[in-house]
Amino acid sequence: MHPALSMNKLSNLPPRTQRLARKVVEPTATLQDTLRLRDHLQQLPGHQQPSLLPIFYMTLDQEHIPSLDQLDSPVPLSNDHISRVYTSLLAVYALPNLPPDVFAVIFPRIVLWVQFLQTYCHYLDLAPCLPHGVPPSQNEICFTFFLFIGTFLDDEASTQTINRTLGVRFLVGRAWTFLVQSRNPTVLRIAFPDLTAFILHLVRDDPSRLQEFMDGIGEKLADVATLVMQSLQIVLGDNAFTGSMPDSYALHGIISLMANIDFMLVPEEESEILGPLSELLLARGIVKTLTLGARRAMTTVNVDVISACLALLSRIFSTRPGYASLPASIQDGLLDAIVFCGTCDIDTASTPHFPIILGTILPTSLAYYAVLSVMEKALREVTRTTSAMQFRRSAMFDQWQDFIKLAHKRLGVLHSFNSRVGPSLKACDNVQCDQIGEKTAFKRCAECLRVYYCSEACQTVDWSQGGHRDTCETYHVIGLGKQDSLSPRGRAFLRALLHHDYVLSKADIYLKVLGFMHRHPDTRFVVWFDYTGSLNITVEPFDSAMEILYAVDASSPHAGRLELHVMQVGLGGGKLSRELPRAQEEWDMDVVAGKVRSVLSRVPANAIEIH
Repeated sequence: MHPALSMNKLSNLPPRTQRLARKVVEPTATLQDTLRLRDHLQQLPGHQQPSLLPIFYMTLDQEHIPSLDQLDSPVPLSNDHISRVYTSLLAVYALPNLPPDVFAVIFPRIVLWVQFLQTYCHYLDLAPCLPHGVPPSQNEICFTFFLFIGTFLDDEASTQTINRTLGVRFLVGRAWTFLVQSRNPTVLRIAFPDLTAFILHLVRDDPSRLQEFMDGIGEKLADVATLVMQSLQIVLGDNAFTGSMPDSYALHGIISLMANIDFMLVPEEESEILGPLSELLLARGIVKTLTLGARRAMTTVNVDVISACLALLSRIFSTRPGYASLPASIQDGLLDAIVFCGTCDIDTASTPHFPIILGTILPTSLAYYAVLSVMEKALREVTRTTSAMQFRRSAMFDQWQDFIKLAHKRLGVLHSFNSRVGPSLKACDNVQCDQIGEKTAFKRCAECLRVYYCSEACQTVDWSQGGHRDTCETYHVIGLGKQDSLSPRGRAFLRALLHHDYVLSKADIYLKVLGFMHRHPDTRFVVWFDYTGSLNITVEPFDSAMEILYAVDASSPHAGRLELHVMQVGLGGGKLSRELPRAQEEWDMDVVAGKVRSVLSRVPANAIEIH
């Protein structure tokens, strides 16, 4: 037995205290005896209080835990003894300065009793144990237990003792629920740092035990998602608690937990796909919470919190589901948080998520109408920050300039698109028809929503002879079809953007096409517009995937005059979708000839002609 648990420790106490203590362990002891000793405990000097531990430890003997048979017995269970146990448990929690080696000895008994009490508290009358006379809930029992073990998390040996004890994670999961739902700033300030420390130890030391932790939170993954969101709102929210705690430490704990739960549930998940927990968090508004939280952290210059928020946002935006929330994040102040970090004394160039957001995610998004519609106002709001000399000297500045240059180009296209008058033009997608007219005069295929016809006759011909019967289903699989989450206006802008860049680059495209046809005379080709950054136009072979989508009869009336353009746009994590408009027009040979003459005029006089 540990010396601290010996009854000899009572000799350190005043005679009256010794009499009260010995009465608690007598066979005739009552709840009132235990309550009197608990109340008397608070009157003792701090250095004398641990001498009462042997008394309370004896009361917590696990041999007295009722068995299932006793619980099911028609003979009523003695509630007095259970109440004495709970009172002793609370008294142990209140003892100051317990050494870690003592904690290691008493911890097993405490865990067993807490597990019993929280499981059956609805059948027990524990109200007399508490001054306010209100019985504790299951989660409250777990929370008071967590407050006790939280004081030992700084000790490595104690932490290992806690982590290897089966059932503790379940209890802490319930404690977390009680803590967050209490919404008490004082309690949160005391307990939340210990909770996040426990979570960090959990995901670092033994992530395989996460399921036990999740079971304590709730039966469904949705319960975990709700609790995570409530915790993020506490850490990042605008309340009295924020700013008075190690916010970044708590935030990293929650983020680590999210990532590990997702990996546990889907170990082989693709980087472009959100994990099950992250999907639920996305639906609950995590992007807005992180964006606004990063902006609030600017007021206290808590760069670590801002950086942690941006790191998680970059991971979310790198997935297809998360990418759709980018416009709303920009509207909520994403750019503010990014450029603010540029003015702080941190190396944004060597922090992975800054180059990802500023060099990949944001430039790629500039092909989308929804993003550009909110981008102009967002850029105006950060002008003062980006004009400051501190920002201009930052590691972020050059990448920001590249982004701004591209953004202004695309915004110019947006202005033209928004100011156009009259309906847009459409061409009949029956390749045997030359009809071009106002879009309102055409009908769209109801299944793929991608092709237009001037008449039912043309639709019938294209279905039976033009190959649309075979390609209809695949249009929305590879192309930007009805599942792409784009609005009709968003799709119209993509077509307008491609048309704008096609007109500007027409002469260069002709030369590239001629070069390709010269090198590969028998190979069909497409003109490839890559919008995953600054525009890059290339001429590529017509691959098999496209051939399924777009089978053009070589003997059709349009053979030789029909160009196929492929628009490549980003859609989270570098994953690309394809927009395949069909451009029908005659080649302007005067433009081609002029461009060729321009090229020849730059040939050096001493060039050697090779035949």
